[in-house]
Amino acid sequence: MFKKLQGIIFIIFLMAATSPSALGVSKEYIDSLKVTLRSMNMPPAFLFLPHALSEVRGRTDRAGIWSLTAADAIRGARKLGIKVQVPNDTTMLNSDIRNDAALSTKIALGRLSELFDEYGDWNSAVIAFATSPVAFASMDSAQIADAPILRYLKEDEARYSKKPAKAFDDIGRQLEMRQSELEAARHLEAEKNKARIDSLRKQQARAEEKTVYRIKRGDTLGGIAARYHVKVSDIRKWNNLRSDMIREGKTLIIYRK
Repeated sequence: MFKKLQGIIFIIFLMAATSPSALGVSKEYIDSLKVTLRSMNMPPAFLFLPHALSEVRGRTDRAGIWSLTAADAIRGARKLGIKVQVPNDTTMLNSDIRNDAALSTKIALGRLSELFDEYGDWNSAVIAFATSPVAFASMDSAQIADAPILRYLKEDEARYSKKPAKAFDDIGRQLEMRQSELEAARHLEAEKNKARIDSLRKQQARAEEKTVYRIKRGDTLGGIAARYHVKVSDIRKWNNLRSDMIREGKTLIIYRK
């Protein structure tokens, strides 16, 4: 079924748009999507699937009007004969392929068709598309019946049936929220990485500053502390000493200050 996406129906998606929304989606796009869904025997409600997908929270690995993963975008582009090595390859598009309405539509509908062929029903295909085939495989019947994406799709069909263009306009707000989540996740990960690096650097610095001192006859803890310009209490803490008593031949760990 994926090959059907190569037909002239999708040429409409590449036409110059009129009255585009913030996402670059025009009335022509919406009308041609309706026609394409009918030609592929897909549920008419899929017109609102992009909006329903945009409402799924916590998936910072997705982007674009169809909430495609990077893997699906690359795989789908290659099926269409477009050589894309990474999602933001600028060779063909000068931007992330998932943000191209025409191409991402081809890829998304192609992927949905594949999932339908695999599972035999559209609800399962939509859930697997919105989550992942692996996640879908781990769901029980109750989780499948109560899948958020099916609820969002039903609600969006009722809400936007008379004004589909509004649904696509609203996706922009949802994508901004997702971008904010992505940036927050990246910031948090960057902070964690920085903390890990700082911790390793401190450990390395302490290791470089560490001196192993072998106690000699006549040494006292106070004398050793004075020699290395540290406190007796620090030497005791570093070496888990309970008193100032030390024995010849033993070693002490001392950190330079």
